[in-house]
Amino acid sequence: MKNPRFNIYSGRTVLKKLFCLLLVLILLSGCAPNRQDGILTRTEFILDTFVTITLYDSRDEDALNSAIDLCRRFNYMFSRHSPLSELYRLNNAYGQPVAVSPELARLLEIAVYYSSLSGGLYDITIAPVVDLWFGNHDDDAPRTPPAPEEISQALSLVDYRNVIISGGTVTLKNGAMIDLGGIAKGFIADEIGQYLLGRGVTSAIINLGGDVFVVGGRPDGNPFRIGIREPFETLRDIMGVVSARNAAIFTSGVYERYFIHEDVRYHHILDARIGIPANTGLVSVTVVSELGVDGDALSILCFLLGVERGLELIESTDRAEALFIKDDGSIVMSSGMHEIFELAG
Repeated sequence: MKNPRFNIYSGRTVLKKLFCLLLVLILLSGCAPNRQDGILTRTEFILDTFVTITLYDSRDEDALNSAIDLCRRFNYMFSRHSPLSELYRLNNAYGQPVAVSPELARLLEIAVYYSSLSGGLYDITIAPVVDLWFGNHDDDAPRTPPAPEEISQALSLVDYRNVIISGGTVTLKNGAMIDLGGIAKGFIADEIGQYLLGRGVTSAIINLGGDVFVVGGRPDGNPFRIGIREPFETLRDIMGVVSARNAAIFTSGVYERYFIHEDVRYHHILDARIGIPANTGLVSVTVVSELGVDGDALSILCFLLGVERGLELIESTDRAEALFIKDDGSIVMSSGMHEIFELAG
């Protein structure tokens, strides 16, 4: 039995029987609700990806459309680059206190918690370093790693302790800028899932471009079977399957966002302490968790920690499981993952 000495963040009222899953198939069903064999589904391009919401036990088109609208609302709220977003306004307040929505304040509290838990290995104020590696760039020119002095200068602005949250007011000190890319999708998935449950939906999949929130199981009582993508292969190459009912999987890997310079792959999972892509001998980490926001954050944190420390973290709680894929292709799983995962073929 696991020893729950590590507490996954739980400082918000949210449905505990919902999980987030990584799907490898993006369902392109069009912008309007689409009925297929009694299934109601809709796809939109939001969050810089295809978002698909599928209802298996409901014909409530208004609930489906409202769920899509809710996703779009959060996109506007948490976008770092849109001048219309709350986060943009906060990042550009030059250290002045900013009144924010309850949702953004809550998400920032969770993000600061995980930043503190990791000792700054994961840090939500990583934005200046992210911009150095993956910011504005001429697509016709090859990317190159930033110079050490540029990284050092950007790192001087990175410290989650400069995020001061007081009720509904947030202040960013000492030039801090927030990037919620490693946690926002999980939060959004939780919120949409909770909304759908409130509308009477008990069987649904919310696919946020591969980060997926599953409500219940299939209408016939069987669990959903969710394919996990083979690293570096196409979206249709499945390495294994998770059987899930009210369960979730989030994956962080080196193969989605990266560039290659002089035969070296530079991926987007940055060690916030040193400002460079983490080299922990892993290509991906898949986390099963009770909340999307936890799965999102823990998949990145476990990647940054590496197999040994990441596995210790996961085994210290009874609310998460993980699958680690090492750069030699071998797989390491937490104790509970063996019960829900099977290799393809």
